[in-house]
Amino acid sequence: NIYILYDDGTILKFLGGELQPFDVRGLPGDFSQAVALAVVPDGSSTAVYVADGGNGRVIVLGPDGVFQGQFHVGEAFAGVEALAVDEAAERLYVVSRGRLYVTFLP
Repeated sequence: NIYILYDDGTILKFLGGELQPFDVRGLPGDFSQAVALAVVPDGSSTAVYVADGGNGRVIVLGPDGVFQGQFHVGEAFAGVEALAVDEAAERLYVVSRGRLYVTFLP
C-alpha cells in the first residue's frame, strides 16, 4: 500500500495504482488535521501512524483507517513536522518545532 497525505490533511491509499478505501473512523474525540504520516517502510506492519496537529497526538490506524491507539504528549507534539517509525526497535520518532523526540511503541 502507498499512503499519500495532502496539505489539507486528506489521506489517500493506493494499491497497484488503484485508489483503495481509507476512511479514518472510531477515534476518541475530534480529529483536527493530519499533518504527518508514517508507515513501516518494508510493509511488514499494517499500522499507519498519523500526527493529529490540533490535538497534540499521534493516532495509530489500521490499513482501513480504523482507530487502534494513540499517543498524547501535549505541547511536544503541537508542532509536528514529520514522523518515522521503527517497529522492530519499538520506537516512534517525531520531529516537532525543529526538535527530535523518540518514544517507545507499546
